[in-house]
Amino acid sequence: MQNCRRPSLLVVQPDPAGPLDRFAETFLEAGLNLRVVRPFAAESIPEQLVEDGLVVLGGNMSASDDDEYPWLHTTRKLLQQAVELSRPTLGICLGGQLLSQTFGGAVVTGNHGLETGVVEVRLRPEAEQDELFASMPDPFLAGAMHSDMIRELPPGAIWLGDSDTYPHQAFRIGDFAWGVQFHPEVTLPSYRQWTSSFGGETPETKRRSHAGLSDFERFEEGVTASATALGRRFAEIIYERWQLGN
Repeated sequence: MQNCRRPSLLVVQPDPAGPLDRFAETFLEAGLNLRVVRPFAAESIPEQLVEDGLVVLGGNMSASDDDEYPWLHTTRKLLQQAVELSRPTLGICLGGQLLSQTFGGAVVTGNHGLETGVVEVRLRPEAEQDELFASMPDPFLAGAMHSDMIRELPPGAIWLGDSDTYPHQAFRIGDFAWGVQFHPEVTLPSYRQWTSSFGGETPETKRRSHAGLSDFERFEEGVTASATALGRRFAEIIYERWQLGN
């Protein structure tokens, strides 16, 4: 039974290899009640968002694979509802792409191929007044592994962070819904598993994957620091919004 004395967070986990990872501890330490829904295990994504916040994680599928993964459509509807209700929302990699699609953005195969390892995210001027990113260092380091990209942000989206290879690294829809292309939740052990499982379809992707793992190992301290700061601030926003309604 949900503890009504604490704010709650719904987490959609599309892929068994993509859990909350470091964010599980961060969110629990912040006092959030977590409910994780795993569509890959035939768990139904709710049609109504009753929690105080929403996180949609990454996955190995494409954001346009609705025929194979019909729950992607349901996830977009849930994201739309979260924005309409002004519930703090964070879409990570696939989750960020779905958030973009939901409001009219374009997601396509990345024109620079697989991005792996560590990206340097630069904050744009719009981030100075943003609830989530205003307190982040500029630039900051983040883990990454993706093949698709957000080609165009939705109309009215606030572009918050960019990088050299794929520019749309962070954005906001409305006041409290953020999408990120990078993976702030992933830890080094999980990243090693991703490299082993997903990073080797061609000689070039194998090379990129192993180079990316080396970068992650080299910059793990910086990646961890920025990811922890982002996760804690997101949890604080949920708590602040929850207090306003209680």
